[in-house]
Amino acid sequence: MANYQIVGGDGKEYGPISTEGVTNWLQEGRANGDTRIREVGAEEWQSISDLPEFASAFSTAISAPPAGPVTQYPAAGQFPQQKPGKIQAIAIITLVQGIMAIMGGLAMGLSTMCIYVPFVYGIVYGIMATIKGSAMLGQNPWPAYQTVRTTAIMGIVNVINCDFMFGMAGGIVILVFLNDPEVKAYIYSKRGQI
Repeated sequence: MANYQIVGGDGKEYGPISTEGVTNWLQEGRANGDTRIREVGAEEWQSISDLPEFASAFSTAISAPPAGPVTQYPAAGQFPQQKPGKIQAIAIITLVQGIMAIMGGLAMGLSTMCIYVPFVYGIVYGIMATIKGSAMLGQNPWPAYQTVRTTAIMGIVNVINCDFMFGMAGGIVILVFLNDPEVKAYIYSKRGQI
């Protein structure tokens, strides 16, 4: 019996999975005819619907949607083409966080005559957030997306410089938006593009 590798809706490769396992995924709605698959060791990816060994799975696949909320990424090739508004929001919040952290860090340093050393953290964080926010506004947010989670956490930690409104609140909002399935699907569709 053959084993397969399959590309999930999140863009990651899974496997090896047996023929029976792939059939179960089809029946559970975790995969569909457009999902990319290849036999372990093969070079070329195909759609599941192109493989005759899964033809019977399409006739017995569950057609009714599963009960309850389901978080599922689109199958490969079905990623959203239009940039979701939440990505724009992540970029703008990160950019504003960066600018405010630089200004706050400089103000904290000047007002304490550089005695309160953590002001340096605010400036460094602010520079990083400004760069990441600007990059997220571009055509391909994938490179910035890989580290924007770290930048958001740094914003929350910037509470040491009394940055409650922009750093802490903005960081929490960004972390929530980064876990949105639509955001993940769009970002993963941009992987590998320059």
